[in-house]
Amino acid sequence: MKFQRLACALVLMWISGQLVAQEPVNSPAPSSAPADTAELGTDVVIFDPWERYNRGMHRFNRGLDKALTKPLAKAYQKITPRPLRTGIRNFFINIFQPISALHLLLQGRPGAAGATLGRFAINLSLGLGGLFDPASDANIPLRREDFGQTMAVWGWQRSRYFELPLLGPSTLRDAFGFAGDYPLSPLQLANTPERYYVTGLNVINLRAGFLDDESLIKDSGDEYRLLRSAFLQKRDFDIHDRTARDQLPDYLQDDGALEEAP
Repeated sequence: MKFQRLACALVLMWISGQLVAQEPVNSPAPSSAPADTAELGTDVVIFDPWERYNRGMHRFNRGLDKALTKPLAKAYQKITPRPLRTGIRNFFINIFQPISALHLLLQGRPGAAGATLGRFAINLSLGLGGLFDPASDANIPLRREDFGQTMAVWGWQRSRYFELPLLGPSTLRDAFGFAGDYPLSPLQLANTPERYYVTGLNVINLRAGFLDDESLIKDSGDEYRLLRSAFLQKRDFDIHDRTARDQLPDYLQDDGALEEAP
């Protein structure tokens, strides 16, 4: 099993390396790409040559969300007290911190990797398994890294937008990143049937944290364009570890989104 995971990771790294050569890293965006840089308010350039497919997948994802995920999230929010929702959110953030530490090492940042592991250990022990967040009270910063961010640090800076089935907004680079991180997920390493229920709880908990932002989507003239721009702007901030968080709109600053839930 370990050999298979290693082989899978190596294949993904090779494929991503081939695709990097095909992506426009420093060249201007093609004329077919919508010029949304002014909309973003940053230097992020949107590259969406697969827009026809992406819009179709977006409609499918939104239909599934309206029929299933959103009603479940509303029910979950109604019956689950806010402190418990916050604790569940903290737990899921904490169990993924070792993966973040691994990617910080791959990015050449051993100090940040050590601090992230320290944060994980403090919250796991003093935070009752991660339900509480004493590490933040100790001013240990929260870092969430993934393989997509690591590949960006390695050189795949810009990638075409790609909406994934069920998972939603992404890029081609981040889709490969998700595939690379998936076998390392603590929920997958715990090879028991219960992991499916835990994964479902994580999805519903995350969705509940964004229920209050629905009005922003409804008021937009083009929902697809808004979500695409929001995702790419947030992703750019994550990849480059932007420190000026106040430059992001409130609805993109998801670190405290659940705290505002009624």
